[in-house]
Amino acid sequence: MNANIGLSDQGFGYIQLPARFDFACAGFYRTALAKLLVHAHAARVVLDMSELTYVDSVGLATLISWERFCKERATELVLEGCSKEIREELKLLGVYRLFSVQEAAHKMQVPLPHLLGERASPA
Repeated sequence: MNANIGLSDQGFGYIQLPARFDFACAGFYRTALAKLLVHAHAARVVLDMSELTYVDSVGLATLISWERFCKERATELVLEGCSKEIREELKLLGVYRLFSVQEAAHKMQVPLPHLLGERASPA
């Protein structure tokens, strides 16, 4: 699986999460978000969750920490394309209200592989 991370044609940061967002890949995406914010100076970051079907406790903790990290930097974090099941899971766990959630998913236009170094995928 290749990571789809970069800038949209509208200039906001874009990260497409994999089908499983868990301890095995959370570190990779955590680093990608930090580099996107620091090097691309994105004022808005969209997490495309359209392929996401599973989030473990580490993935959930990562999403919560991203929301706080972005808020501290006056960056809007938007969850897009969440399935009904993922939205219900976030509500059940009491964290849905922390996030800005939108239905339509944008597509990334300008990849930023140089931000990620040699490693273009999380495994």
